[in-house]
Amino acid sequence: MKFANQEYLFLLLLIIPYLLWYVLYRKKTEPTLRMSDTFAFRYAPKSWKVRLMPLQLLLRILVFVLVVLILARPQTSNSWKSNKYVG
Repeated sequence: MKFANQEYLFLLLLIIPYLLWYVLYRKKTEPTLRMSDTFAFRYAPKSWKVRLMPLQLLLRILVFVLVVLILARPQTSNSWKSNKYVG
């Protein structure tokens, strides 16, 4: 498989700074709440939204990779041969 615009593949390098920014920024924006005792919340069930939060980052990166691949325009070298049917 060849790419018509190979220079767009360099955009995949932007994933590295995005991951660094995500890790550093996420620590600063976690909500904090002062409570006298958090023992009651230790065994509280987690909602499905909380459990799927790490999946957001993975999906964003996957979409970015797919968009970059679309911009690079993959090309195949195989071509269909037209055979004439004699019947």
